[in-house]
Amino acid sequence: MKRSFPAVVNAQTTIETCKANGYAVSVTVVGRNGEIIVQVRGDNTGPHTVENTMCKAYTARTLRSPS
Repeated sequence: MKRSFPAVVNAQTTIETCKANGYAVSVTVVGRNGEIIVQVRGDNTGPHTVENTMCKAYTARTLRSPS
């Protein structure tokens, strides 16, 4: 039985949607305490994108706002 994890599905969906719209992105999903659950560097992205996504996700979580 294949098990899917919501954080992984969210990251994959975000990467695929952005890629379909012509954007190369990286994605970070954080938990309730701001800990990294999933982090994916997208194809053709710069090395800074991973750190930027982590900072954005952490800030959005601590301020309780969507990103």
